[in-house]
Amino acid sequence: AKRFGNRLVIKEMDPLTATVSDIERFLNVLESRGFTADVLLIDYGDLLTTETKRGGDDNRYQEVGGVFGELRSLTRKRNLVTWIADQPNRGQPQDFDDKRARAPLLGLSDTAESYIKPRLTDFWVTINATLEQIKNHQAELYVAKNRKYKTGAVLKIRTDFGRGQFMHKHQPKQEIKPPKVRKAA
Repeated sequence: AKRFGNRLVIKEMDPLTATVSDIERFLNVLESRGFTADVLLIDYGDLLTTETKRGGDDNRYQEVGGVFGELRSLTRKRNLVTWIADQPNRGQPQDFDDKRARAPLLGLSDTAESYIKPRLTDFWVTINATLEQIKNHQAELYVAKNRKYKTGAVLKIRTDFGRGQFMHKHQPKQEIKPPKVRKAA
C-alpha cells in the first residue's frame, strides 16, 4: 500500500482474485494503525470476485451482482462513501457520430456485465464526451440515478483525463500538482 500523508492510502489488489472480504481486512489493518477510512474508491468493481458463488459456478452476471451487494453491505456497515469506476457495454462509444452536437448520454442500461450493479447503487453518474469535447478538455456528467434527489441533471465540466482531473466548467484554470509519494510503513 502507498500512503500519501495522513489522508490517502492506495492499495492495489490482484484482479479476479480479490474479494470484498480482502478489502475489509485491509481496512481493519489500517484502523489498527490509526487510519480510519471514510471514502473508498474502487477501480474497478468488476475485477473483484465473490467468495460465495450465486447461480452456479459460471454465472458471471450473478457473481458481479453479488460483489456489488457485498460492497453495499460493507459501505453501510462502515459508513463509507464509496465510488466505483465502471465501464459501459463494449462498443458504446462508437455508437454515435462525433460530428453531432452531443453524444447520447450513457445511462443505467449501458453498464457492462450485470444490471444488478446500478440497481444496488444510490447514485450513478456517467462521464460523457464526444471526440471534439475530449480534444477541448470538456465532458458532461450525467446523473443517471439519484435515489434521494433529482435524477437527470447534466453538468458540463472541464477535464484532463490523463491526470484524472475534473473541474466545474466555470472554475478558474489552475495547475494541480500531484502529491509526493511516501510508502506506508
